Amino acid sequence: SQQLYPIPYRFKAGVILFSLTLSIIGVGIQIDAKNNWIAIALKLALLSLFVPILFLLRLVTPRQLAAVMTKSISRVRSGQ
Repeated sequence: SQQLYPIPYRFKAGVILFSLTLSIIGVGIQIDAKNNWIAIALKLALLSLFVPILFLLRLVTPRQLAAVMTKSISRVRSGQ
């Protein structure tokens, strides 16, 4: 089937994404603040780095993000 219709899998992107996720989780686990609100703020800041890193590593393009947003909005409007 690959000879008739080759699919260019991006295994490198998947491995990078998995590694990035594990590293963010690892850093988040290490955050130990005395105040819960400070810990929540730090973990949210850490989580907010995820999307820009995806763009910096070129795993996601603005065109792909726009396509996902368009499909999501149309599904919400149609009630699915």
